Amino acid sequence: MKQLTIDATVNISDIPDDVILAQARDRKDVRDQLYGDFEDQQDELSASDFSTEELVEALQERDIDLHPWLSRVYRLLAEGKANEAMDMIYENVDHGIAPPSHERAIADLLSGTRSYSHV
Repeated sequence: MKQLTIDATVNISDIPDDVILAQARDRKDVRDQLYGDFEDQQDELSASDFSTEELVEALQERDIDLHPWLSRVYRLLAEGKANEAMDMIYENVDHGIAPPSHERAIADLLSGTRSYSHV
């Protein structure tokens, strides 16, 4: 018995994904080999490998809202619910901002009034 080995390139873009997945599941040895090949070729990337513009563009291309809570904050402010809006901003922004209670206390000191009831 003679064996022939060749390199072949196959365009699988026309084959439905479910057919490819079924074949891969049926052929554990092929799946294990492919997994090992792809695992060896993966690069570790982090957000710091990209510019802010690249990250924002990628999110926008995928129609991902960068700040899903922002419209709710805007609505709370329009309704005169500044305390709730400040709480929501504090919970969703991690840029080292002070807690709302701290900011309210500073506002109280500067204005000489009490902006909210202390419990």
